Amino acid sequence: MLPENAKSLLKVRTPSGTAQDAQKLIATIIASQIDQTAHYDVELKAGKTAQSVGKSTNSTKDTTEQETSLLHNIMQSIGGTDTQLQIDRGDGIQMTVNGSTYNRITTPNGEAIGDTSLYEMLQKSGIGSLVKSNQAITFGDQTITPEQLRNITYNGSGVVRANLPVKPDGTVNLAILEEYE
Repeated sequence: MLPENAKSLLKVRTPSGTAQDAQKLIATIIASQIDQTAHYDVELKAGKTAQSVGKSTNSTKDTTEQETSLLHNIMQSIGGTDTQLQIDRGDGIQMTVNGSTYNRITTPNGEAIGDTSLYEMLQKSGIGSLVKSNQAITFGDQTITPEQLRNITYNGSGVVRANLPVKPDGTVNLAILEEYE
């Protein structure tokens, strides 16, 4: 049911000003919105089983499948297991941040990456391309250089992507934790 003022406005907007014409106007407006709908089905697959398939010519349904990569999932923070992480500077000040755990890190070909250095894992998986600055990889508030990454062992157990507070230059801002004291 429309309020009386809305009914009056609709009657004024019609050529003859009748309730019948107002109903026709409402039906036209509704039909114009309903007739403009479109339906798309997209299937997302990841890993070795992903395939690229073009549009089907035998059907009106779009069956395009889009391959998603581990790199894309990590960048967008999708596909992993949601995790809450406790950030602690070591001085008793803590903060909880959201993150995602990815248990199986692979090369772009889908091959699992096992025991190696953290540097090699970042290079082989392509995850290293997400790092915008060498200053962005830290252990606490200490920057880790690419040379140091070669001395850190990656054991094949996966990675965690954490949403940390950052400074405008992209470095981690653990000083912000002081606000939570």
